[in-house]
Amino acid sequence: MTAATLMAEDAASTMQMLLSRAEVELRTPLALIQGYIETLKTGAIKNGDSLTRCLEVMDKHSRRLMHVIDDINAVAQLQPGGQPSVCDAAFLQRCLETSVERLTPLIEVSGTAVEAHIPPGCCELKGDRMVWHLVFTKLLEELLRNLPTNSRISFKASWETSGCALEVSCDAPLITRGVAPEENVAWSEAALGLLVVKRALELNHGSLKWTNDPQQGCRFLLSMPCADGCASKHCR
Repeated sequence: MTAATLMAEDAASTMQMLLSRAEVELRTPLALIQGYIETLKTGAIKNGDSLTRCLEVMDKHSRRLMHVIDDINAVAQLQPGGQPSVCDAAFLQRCLETSVERLTPLIEVSGTAVEAHIPPGCCELKGDRMVWHLVFTKLLEELLRNLPTNSRISFKASWETSGCALEVSCDAPLITRGVAPEENVAWSEAALGLLVVKRALELNHGSLKWTNDPQQGCRFLLSMPCADGCASKHCR
């Protein structure tokens, strides 16, 4: 079996997992909201405190629905990589800074520290530069939503003969859907946002690997290969 065939099968598997997870993520809040609506229609909730709790739950899950819709829209807008794009250290740094700025409210609420080490370097990468914007934002958002408070997230890039590699590590394990982590993580258990990141990288010829250790924390390894004939000194 060729590498291209394996890559195509892996991408198809990711898409199937993504669609299945999206269905679950949509059904759960919809069922909860519908249940509360039916209860309200009966007039059974008369206490002010109970009504407030009911509205708070409905508000929480309606926001969750919007979050899922945003993820689905992000996937719909992704296109297979076309013309190679030059991505240098300054570009990656701007991507991260933009994502941090966009997610500042979540960062402040969680007390998370975000660090970056992106050494000088440049590669002509396969695919679309905008993928990095999506990858940084969605990955950082998932970590902020699912890591314990006061965690530390580190972004570390390296320029290699094969392209660009990015390691994102955390000093705490990622809690996926409230389930305690195990050493070996199945992608079928990943949150929808992580599957969006994986899909984005695959469409642009890259890859994503993930470990989630209860003791050592979680770590993501992202890679984006350089284009054929890349003139960067790192690829010569």
